Amino acid sequence: MAMLQAKTENGWVEGVMAGCQQISIFKGIPFAAPPVGDLRFRAPQPAEDWEGVRPAKLFGNAPMQDYLPDGNFHRKEFYPVRLPMGEDCLYLNIWTPAKEPGEKLPVAFWVFGGGFIRGYAHGQQYDGEALAKQGIVYVSANYRSNGFGFMQHPALTEEDPVGAGNYGMLDIIAALKWVRRNIDAFGGDPEMITVFGQSAGGTACQILTCSEMTRGDIRRAVLQSGGGLGDNPKVWPLPLKTAEAFGEAFFSYAKLRSLEEARALPAETMNSLLISFFRETKGKMRFKPCIDGYVLRDLPHQIQLSGGHHDIDYMIGCTKDETPADPECKHPLTEEFQKEMEDSFGPKARGMAERLQVRTEEDAKEFLRRCRANYKRAAVIAFCEAQLALGRRPAYGYVFDQVPAKSEIGSFHSAEHMYVFKILERSWRPYTGEDYDISIRANSYWGNFIKNGCPGGENGQEWKAYTRETPQVMGFSHGGGMREPERNEMIDFLLEYYREKR
Repeated sequence: MAMLQAKTENGWVEGVMAGCQQISIFKGIPFAAPPVGDLRFRAPQPAEDWEGVRPAKLFGNAPMQDYLPDGNFHRKEFYPVRLPMGEDCLYLNIWTPAKEPGEKLPVAFWVFGGGFIRGYAHGQQYDGEALAKQGIVYVSANYRSNGFGFMQHPALTEEDPVGAGNYGMLDIIAALKWVRRNIDAFGGDPEMITVFGQSAGGTACQILTCSEMTRGDIRRAVLQSGGGLGDNPKVWPLPLKTAEAFGEAFFSYAKLRSLEEARALPAETMNSLLISFFRETKGKMRFKPCIDGYVLRDLPHQIQLSGGHHDIDYMIGCTKDETPADPECKHPLTEEFQKEMEDSFGPKARGMAERLQVRTEEDAKEFLRRCRANYKRAAVIAFCEAQLALGRRPAYGYVFDQVPAKSEIGSFHSAEHMYVFKILERSWRPYTGEDYDISIRANSYWGNFIKNGCPGGENGQEWKAYTRETPQVMGFSHGGGMREPERNEMIDFLLEYYREKR
């Protein structure tokens, strides 16, 4: 019978049986104090103890955010229901197959994506039951997003420089540390934690593996369509002074004269101001992680190039198409695109449109369609090659190239969720038997990696690591198999840039 009660450091919790009655789910466990009132724009504080047995049968609030509008592609795909949200959102969820504490099962710690401005841990696509059926304790945790989680300002740095501007990352770290201290009560092994996440969640996991604050806490990491070596400059953490300038601009926009005023605003009012600020600035002042000197001491790819990231097992990949097109990608035939490229990559980026053979409007449309995929693929290849150059254990790379049923945009950004978490039946798409076969394989690969560091199983014959002898990644479309990653002029330029930085 599934274990329905467990004792945490703050008190007893009682969960519920999952659909598979050998699995139990504990929902909405607080891992930190509610970050409200005077705790807004502060590092997460310890959760309070409680008396008796706390029900853990309902998910906590989603973080404050701008919910995706009706008609949005990802809204239809993954977020069909608007769930309750609130500033009081620091809760985690656990799926466990354990029958009693102390079973020492491997642990999977999921970090959700959403560009650091939206998302939540209990989306329907993040269900942990299928991984738990493989003998894995699965944990998903919320963190503060947008300005609630990543507000920076000179006054905040002066007030408390430790983690200022990285409150969302500190939330993730607090949840990870909570798991280290408490997961034994749910049958998990605190020495066998795999962090994995997608998009911004992949970037967050990359930061975790580059932070001294988490060294020794992580055994393995999976970076899905985020992280890697370089990735898109738009998702790179901000320099501290730039982040502070963004905060000052927001305070001016919101007519806030002090931190006290900012903390006194109702959460709904603050959320509305953050949403309108993002729209007014057209996303150019996005609140996201920064290089604060504590959580993060440099750009993650610079830390990786110097070998400063954690020496652990890595699996990394992206979808083949990474569509829809990135709305922030600049038209390659404009001066704005040229300036952006030079700002990001220096003088060698001059004449990039010509180098990429973008001469007509049709060429430009194709570039814009492939822009995000080029960045992601280059980040995957560069990461795998950097591991080899450093003499580290080789990474396992993949390209998820299965095109979901009725998709008109190929293998889109986040397409792998329904397959990896083995929940195709929850989608509106009429998935076929082939999709279900690939889902079984994908879920097994992720489970194998979490359990033993090799997605192909203990012998590793089916999925080989990326090495000099076999510079290949795993494909997922019908037939699958190892293959050399696709290259083009943009990817070659990015790889050349990262090699020189090395």
